[in-house]
Amino acid sequence: YELIEKQIYMNGDVRYTYYSMMQVLMWAQQSYQPGNMDTYIKNSNSEFFDNASTFEELHRYMLEQVEELFSDKQLQNSAYLVKQVMDYIMKYHVDCNLSIKVLADYVGLTPTYLSNLFKKNTGMTIGQYIVDVRVEHAKRLMKNPHLKFYQVSNQVGYSDPNYFSRIFKEFSGKTFREYLKNSQEY
Repeated sequence: YELIEKQIYMNGDVRYTYYSMMQVLMWAQQSYQPGNMDTYIKNSNSEFFDNASTFEELHRYMLEQVEELFSDKQLQNSAYLVKQVMDYIMKYHVDCNLSIKVLADYVGLTPTYLSNLFKKNTGMTIGQYIVDVRVEHAKRLMKNPHLKFYQVSNQVGYSDPNYFSRIFKEFSGKTFREYLKNSQEY
């Protein structure tokens, strides 16, 4: 605190240290508030770090940012629950029985409340997120030329390849064959 009281001017190393701490806070915020990019951009003000003239300014700014990030316990809890759901989906998206009910039971919420919480935190529905994860996984699997579409469909959680074919086209903008043809051209 002696540095704060004496208003010592900043050098590059101290500025860089504070800038690095701000980056860590931004990563923490991203995990607490997935999909909320407006807030990340607001808080990533690197010009402030370049123009701050005293240690006290940097110190005060960082304390405000930390308080802002951790002030809303309910927001922390909801973001944590959403992150748990997203992690669960990433791990078990291949299960054809994966549903909002299964996810709600996993985190101890009602399906309706979880759906609203997920949408509020990510900007997308749980169903959209599951499909997105499955389609991206299918794209990776389709790099294997020995797999047929029905096999890919089964491996990403769809027992009905015709249904998955419609879903795949809706989310990727291409049919299975069009996607394969385009990916082989590159």
